[in-house]
Amino acid sequence: MLINQALKAGTGAQIKVSSPDSLVQVKMDLRQTVPDRKIIERLLNTAKRFATGDSSNGKWRIGRACAEKVISLAKNNDLRNLRNEAMFFNSWYLFAQNRYKEAIAGIKVIAESQRKWGESKEELITWTQLATQLTGQKEYLQERLNCFQQLKVLYAAQHDAVNSIGMDKEIADILLNQGKLDQAEALLLKVIGAYKAIHYKKLHYTYDLLASIERLRKNIDNDLHYRLEVVKSMEATGDYYYQTQYYTGLAAAYKNLKKYNLAEKYYDKALAAKNSVFYNYSYYYVVSSAAENLMFENKYEQAYALLNTKIKLNNPIDLKWDVQVNQAKGRYFLHKNMPSVAIYYFNKSAIKADSAYKYQNLAGYTYFSYIIRVSKAFTVLKQFREAVAILKRLSKIPTTLFDPYISSQYEQQLYILDSASRNFKGAFEHYRKYKGLLDTVNNVDKTRKIDSIQYAFESLGKDQELLLKVKNIANLTKISDLQKVKIRQSNIIQTMIIIGLVLLLGFSILLIRNNRLLNGQRVEISRKNQSLSLLNKKQGVLITEKEWLIKEIHHRVKNNLQIVISLLNSQSTYLNDDAALSVIRESQHRMQSISLIHQKLYQSESLARIDMFEYIMELTDYLKDSFCGQKEIDIDLQVEPVTLDVAQAVPIGLILNEAITNSIKYAFGPGQCGKVTITLDEPDAQSILISVADNGPGLSVDFDIDANMSLGMSLMKGLSRQLNGQLSVFNNGGLTISVLIPKEMPVEINEECEV
Repeated sequence: MLINQALKAGTGAQIKVSSPDSLVQVKMDLRQTVPDRKIIERLLNTAKRFATGDSSNGKWRIGRACAEKVISLAKNNDLRNLRNEAMFFNSWYLFAQNRYKEAIAGIKVIAESQRKWGESKEELITWTQLATQLTGQKEYLQERLNCFQQLKVLYAAQHDAVNSIGMDKEIADILLNQGKLDQAEALLLKVIGAYKAIHYKKLHYTYDLLASIERLRKNIDNDLHYRLEVVKSMEATGDYYYQTQYYTGLAAAYKNLKKYNLAEKYYDKALAAKNSVFYNYSYYYVVSSAAENLMFENKYEQAYALLNTKIKLNNPIDLKWDVQVNQAKGRYFLHKNMPSVAIYYFNKSAIKADSAYKYQNLAGYTYFSYIIRVSKAFTVLKQFREAVAILKRLSKIPTTLFDPYISSQYEQQLYILDSASRNFKGAFEHYRKYKGLLDTVNNVDKTRKIDSIQYAFESLGKDQELLLKVKNIANLTKISDLQKVKIRQSNIIQTMIIIGLVLLLGFSILLIRNNRLLNGQRVEISRKNQSLSLLNKKQGVLITEKEWLIKEIHHRVKNNLQIVISLLNSQSTYLNDDAALSVIRESQHRMQSISLIHQKLYQSESLARIDMFEYIMELTDYLKDSFCGQKEIDIDLQVEPVTLDVAQAVPIGLILNEAITNSIKYAFGPGQCGKVTITLDEPDAQSILISVADNGPGLSVDFDIDANMSLGMSLMKGLSRQLNGQLSVFNNGGLTISVLIPKEMPVEINEECEV
């Protein structure tokens, strides 16, 4: 009989299922099994044994039949543990068949039975197993949320504060996946506060979720803040389980902010974290991301060496990371001016991305980013039709929860392609969206930071209130003791009170008369105070409106300059004359130096002064990017923290633009590595020195600055006179251009700049 075979299998014997008829015979034999505890246990062992098998073979079906038979036989309460175990394996078989609703219902019956009999530890395990089984099942997020809510109650009943709080973190993670960002953030901040209250140190898992929320909100500054908190908490506690992911996340945040040197530091840490749990899985993603970051630093050969060396030494590559590796190689060969090889790798990456996305091995926003890169590669090669065809694959993908940087790149690519096809209306619309997203990336939203500080402040306030209540209780105890002593003196005090009342009555009559006079005076004072308050409010409103108007002016000036820059850029695509192209680019650089001034003014609290360190850093980044790929230039900033009036900042910005552009263009030959040093300091209390020096060959001996009539030199001379400054051009291990200007401008300055 096959039932005997099934029972023997529970003790280690093997079963052969030769045909579907064999399965029918097994079920018939199972119906005849006597409800004996030993037989039930052997049937249950058989169900366990076959639970790991393939759901398509006969053994698996026998296992499920055994589990169902145990459920039907173990009806007595003393057999409920066996029945619950059989119901669990039956649910597992249902999960294997994708019959999730039936399986979940079975698990819930087990949990209800365990709750009824007070088996809280077993119930906790049941809910944990169900939550684990539902991991990654988006359509059952609500069921998984219910599991964590049940677990929170169970942990709280066991006074396990750490795990009880941890369930709130898991619930917040589900809310995040449901797109309920505000609810998820509020709950995660509550979790942080609760963990700190019990002195629990491993806060990096919670900070990582907060960083994800800020990324989805398109707030990269707060994203960076939380990712720094992640790494700080991880390193402080020595919990390096997910260090590859955490270091990579911080590196990506720095890369988005164009802090490539810091990004490189953390990519190196991620590659060194070989003991991290997902190191092998995410290895190729980290390698390719680190290589792309090196390319942003113009370290192309180092990037290509990293791709070739690291990939040969590691495990077989996952399909979705293979996409990024191929794109990194394509970018390298694009830089090396080998278009056919570059196209090969970009096409290969597009095919693999399509395959990975089709089989749900690639997230929507990652696929989106990869396809944009392929389209950009074809655009660089002026193969606009191919670029448009590639980009059309993204038209039906929703971008609601995408990284703002990816969305801005998409709109920028559409703008470039529409411009190339002379669809200027569409180009303008995509450019507007691109600038809006770019402003979102660049703006600093401080509201969330204030909320976090406020939350910490309120928590501290509650602690102080509790301490105050304890002190009040002690004071009340002392007062009670004093009252016992005072009762003995009550008779004497009562007599004195009667006498005092008589005297007070007389004084009260006098006070009433005086109060009437005082009330009249108070009314008059109150009326005047209200008038003053109304005037102050009106004045405050006018000041606020004035500030907003000034910021709006700066913003519009900046936008208008950007539009002109963009129009010049569009025009340059139709010019073949190198001299004309050079003039347009120089004009763009000059307008960009002025545009940055106005951008800084409308983004800062001050409406009249510019932080020169930040301005010069962004100006040099822009100029370096403009000449990216042409020359290997290292820019050294030696800038003191100086703020200048806008009337000084604009001329200085134009002078720096001319001097830096001159050094990059003329100081170094093709393939030659060079260094440009930019200095801004205060040699004394009354003056400021600005200098740009390079280590190139310098000026010829017969060069006459007064006789030079180039536009750049004329601009620098005229702008120096406008600043009442002194322009110097000399050789010092290369060319040095310096301007010494007074720190404070005169009340009336010469506004004319002769060029």
